[in-house]
Amino acid sequence: MEKEDLPGPVILDVEPVSCSMSIARNQDQKLQVHDSLTMRLRILDEVRKPDESKLSTTVWTLTLYENGSGNELTKLHNAVGLINYHEAWESSDMESPESCHAWVNVDRDTFAVLRGMALAGNLPGRIRLHAYGMNYGWEPDGTGKVWDVKAHKNAPIGEINFDSTLIRGPDLVWDEDVASAVALQPPGDSPELVAARGVVKAMQQVSTQLSWTIGLLALAVAVLIFR
Repeated sequence: MEKEDLPGPVILDVEPVSCSMSIARNQDQKLQVHDSLTMRLRILDEVRKPDESKLSTTVWTLTLYENGSGNELTKLHNAVGLINYHEAWESSDMESPESCHAWVNVDRDTFAVLRGMALAGNLPGRIRLHAYGMNYGWEPDGTGKVWDVKAHKNAPIGEINFDSTLIRGPDLVWDEDVASAVALQPPGDSPELVAARGVVKAMQQVSTQLSWTIGLLALAVAVLIFR
């Protein structure tokens, strides 16, 4: 296979919306198997074909392999993974919609961090793919991407970045009076939270009153016994 001169790279921003995990084990030491995380993606940019039909509204997924070895195409382009385009097809008993499936090999430490986040119920806020085989569209801000899937059905991924918010600070707004950014007041408690606090407070009051009643009864009994 000869190395092809590909357009790009373009920066493609995606947001994971769900995640599943696959754990692979076997007894054959010569056969390598890799754990993986597969994420359903929402495309933050517009990806379209040269005929203007949109690809950003199709199904997009990303599979991350722990210490994956890649294939001939990724090695040829020194890539960490690929984005594969799949046409829609149907048979007498099955059908599959048009879709784009990306896969990337990550090192063990990176995979461990992402797996730990997923197991805790968290996902990266944004994943950035540096993809070859695509061009930027006419949009001045670079949000439009054009992918000629007939010419380049497999788009090598030269780099991948994961962005996550670890600690969320207060939202800021610009105050024209003081000419600086000020923190917004946090929103008030919801009616459900207020009601729950009221129930807890009432239960605490009942518990306190019951304790006083039991104490007084015990004192009265003691007085009757020792009269």
